[in-house]
Amino acid sequence: MKDQQKRRWGADAKLEFKSPNYKRAPVIETSIAVRFATPNKWNIHIFGLLQQQFSERFPIFETAPPMPLQEAGKIQLTFPPAAPRVRGLYWSEQRDRLIQLQDNLFCMNWQKAASAVRYPRYATLRKDFLHEWDAFVTLASRAALGPFEITGCSVTYINKVDASSDLGASDLCAYLTRAPDSVAKSGLILAGQTISVTLARDSTQVTCLVQPAIQLADNTKITQMTMVAESKGASPSGDDLMPRLDSAHELLIEAFEALTSARAQTAWGKE
Repeated sequence: MKDQQKRRWGADAKLEFKSPNYKRAPVIETSIAVRFATPNKWNIHIFGLLQQQFSERFPIFETAPPMPLQEAGKIQLTFPPAAPRVRGLYWSEQRDRLIQLQDNLFCMNWQKAASAVRYPRYATLRKDFLHEWDAFVTLASRAALGPFEITGCSVTYINKVDASSDLGASDLCAYLTRAPDSVAKSGLILAGQTISVTLARDSTQVTCLVQPAIQLADNTKITQMTMVAESKGASPSGDDLMPRLDSAHELLIEAFEALTSARAQTAWGKE
């Protein structure tokens, strides 16, 4: 069964890229997501079917408005839907794992809990995502929702620096001087206290956003670094899905290493 999953989504190849290890990594949230064209027979019954299937791993179910998705360079026209759109949220009991589903998006999140010591490495997240995504597509196929046409995928890491730390925004974005030579470097955008950098290689693009924020748990000031690696032009069948996610993750990590200062990496315990 696992071998079939790997072949179906192009996950046969062994992960070659070895990401650096940090003892005190600043990451507080990660996500792996797949975008797809809305199946022609999509209906809200899939949320209930998936809740039954996820009941042991994700027993808490909530709903929220859908997330707007728009590809760069494209104009999105919005028409009144035939039925209300909704996003299903499937939480683990500890609320550190989350599956998000809407009619054009499947996303698996990890969020750092107060008791968490280290974040799960990409290889672990990748394995879990492959299992949950394949389970969803199999269920949707049985429910005859129509074929899934994949339009893109992404990997996201959210990092934070506390105000009490000796680090600041300049440590989270050493600008473009250290970016890998193999990537295209586009604009550094400064807007008030917000810094935005975009790096690209082939069909993968990484956007890094550094900005001040407030931590809701204790109302303290932090600096947040959100990195999103998006892969465009995925095969509609999804047979290259996992290699594209792996490439997105690789470029994201290279960008993180290039854009953060040596001082910050030492403070985070780079090994």
